[in-house]
Amino acid sequence: MRTLSAILFCSVLLVPSSVARAVTVVGGMIASDTHWVADTYRVSQSILIVNDATLTIDPGAEIRFDPDMRLEVARGTLVARGLSSNPIRFTANATGPIGDNDRWDCIRFSDEAADATFDGNKDYLAGSILEYSVVEWAGGLGTHAVDLQIARPYIASNSIHHNGAGGINLDYAPSVRLIGNTITDNTGLAGSAIRIHYSNGVQIEGSILSDNTSVNDQGALYTYTADDLIVRDSVITNNVGMGVYIGDEDSNLVLSADSATPTAVHSNGPYNIYNNATFQDVFYPSGLGNMDARNVWWGTTSGPDIAAGIYDYIDNPNMGIVFYAPFMIPGDTDANVKVDIVDLTALGANWSTLSPGDKNWSQGDFNYDRTVDIVDLTALAANWSFIGDPPPVPEPATLSLLALGGLAIMRRKRRG
Repeated sequence: MRTLSAILFCSVLLVPSSVARAVTVVGGMIASDTHWVADTYRVSQSILIVNDATLTIDPGAEIRFDPDMRLEVARGTLVARGLSSNPIRFTANATGPIGDNDRWDCIRFSDEAADATFDGNKDYLAGSILEYSVVEWAGGLGTHAVDLQIARPYIASNSIHHNGAGGINLDYAPSVRLIGNTITDNTGLAGSAIRIHYSNGVQIEGSILSDNTSVNDQGALYTYTADDLIVRDSVITNNVGMGVYIGDEDSNLVLSADSATPTAVHSNGPYNIYNNATFQDVFYPSGLGNMDARNVWWGTTSGPDIAAGIYDYIDNPNMGIVFYAPFMIPGDTDANVKVDIVDLTALGANWSTLSPGDKNWSQGDFNYDRTVDIVDLTALAANWSFIGDPPPVPEPATLSLLALGGLAIMRRKRRG
């Protein structure tokens, strides 16, 4: 009878920094609490967490998978919490250029994996978590790199890139929180960054979905029968094969839930939004088959250019409507469709050299780099006194006056 435990043995390898690290070879079932420290682990056989066991992985650990191997939480808990300065890395066990034959499978959370729990401030308390981790070179068996099957782990602050079958998949996984993830340079079918399938109440916040490729034109973000889906303070740009794809009329998506922290959707091809939901004879944003895309920054303030990046009822009367007005304007911190002294004051009060900490749109961060600086001031100046379309472009003298005004605000704040 096979023992229900991880299969372990050790050897030594020279890592690229020329510092020797022990390599622990692991595989099989983990049936008791197990702790992986900041060393290198080679997964030679797929790992299955069972028997309510917890696998805890420390910051700095590197998990290297042989081709097609996976880590699955069948019945238990995965606690993989890296640090921003010292992430956990899940990668292929290969050196040099990595090809499709080197790819591992995925990290899967199954229906009896321990769900994440949170306190009243939405801070993580317990349960399965994947945080501050790098997940790369997965997808060898055609599965998204992080695969949720009727499971609700907390997925936060990860870098998920260069995977061959997409980034994150949710199947029957309601109320999952996807917070602060950067999902880039993945290739896949539906949802090359995130696929949401029969999963209601999902929240995507503070995330970047960029430079992904959907080979069948079904979006970096794909939804099918996903109600009450909320996106805020995120960036969906430069994706090939659509930015957002709505698969059916039972998907209800609010793309920019809060004008203080709007979502940016632009530079995706061939469309930023493709609404494949059937029109249901309703003419309001939350109506079945429609999409609420108000308060989004589209990379332009030209209404015709925004409309050209959206495929919906206007292109095919069988499809639902995408509501995109009002839209955001760089410089408009209070979302009142004009850029004025109120916005300049807000920007000055949050200038990053005087006011540390991550910033958002309402504080003057218009390029989503979490700082308020000269780039944001220049964007505000370019739209100064904007009301309508197109925005006036200030002369150099006007731009200089705005910069002086911003400096005056900052000096007043410093003296206070």
